[in-house]
Amino acid sequence: MFDSFKRSFSVISAIALASSFCCIACEDDNDETKDSGKFETRKVSETETIQCAPVITKDYSKTDEKSIIDYLVSVCSLSNYFQKDDYKNSEQKIGSPCFCYGPDCELAGYERPEQGTIIGCKNVQPVAKAVPICLRSSNLDIVKPAIYFPNGMCAVAISKCTTINDKSNYICGFAKFGSLYTPDASGRLVGDENADAEIANFKAADCPDGSVMAEFEMNISVGIDADNPKTAKLEVVGCFPGCNTDSDCRSGEYDYILQDKGKLHCMTANPNADGEKAKVCFDERTVEFSSIGIRTVKAYGFKAE
Repeated sequence: MFDSFKRSFSVISAIALASSFCCIACEDDNDETKDSGKFETRKVSETETIQCAPVITKDYSKTDEKSIIDYLVSVCSLSNYFQKDDYKNSEQKIGSPCFCYGPDCELAGYERPEQGTIIGCKNVQPVAKAVPICLRSSNLDIVKPAIYFPNGMCAVAISKCTTINDKSNYICGFAKFGSLYTPDASGRLVGDENADAEIANFKAADCPDGSVMAEFEMNISVGIDADNPKTAKLEVVGCFPGCNTDSDCRSGEYDYILQDKGKLHCMTANPNADGEKAKVCFDERTVEFSSIGIRTVKAYGFKAE
């Protein structure tokens, strides 16, 4: 990703880094095949499969996009969509499929898109202190809630994290994203005293054409100690893809990460204080796990009737 945003962290990064207390998991569901050296058959759509080689340690020496894509597809870590003309001719804007490449992109089975090079979002630009991000599906038993963004979703967003039960401030130390935060000596993000003001500045700004400004909240629980899980609240405000119908939303697209059909729909967001309701592309399962659903900030040209 852009150098100035390399230290930005997403919803997923909070979960990923918190999970580092436990054993590092593999990138796919088929962990038992990693040491076998056998090729794996993996579904990339409801009707198409690919053959790929299981790998324990990824090679992050690739530098050009094609080599990165070909390599990740070859080791079962990426859908072959990114090798096709549909991707090559895509607009790479808010709402487009995307992924992250680099040694810090994933940990304990969770993807951390803001920690490496984002591919698929080249036309997404920052707004105020909100940064381009690539939200990806992730699902671990130890961390709740699960996150569903089939094959990635480019967005521009900013966040605020509040510790609930985490004396070390571990989750929030890595959860926040936005260029207002800077890393301290241990790599944990600081700058929380500016969060409310910068989020207000972002809400006063405008999203790029084709998107709406919406917000959601995730109550994150990391159950390393089942009797006393670490918990925090992450508040996210972002520019997400606006829509009129499901056909605007990559609806029904197969989710390569979860090996299941996605549930991305054109949803009517909850109203803002003025009663305005936006229509936005979101996976209904992610919305279910938000304590406020997905709520309208500004609808622009995608108002619900």
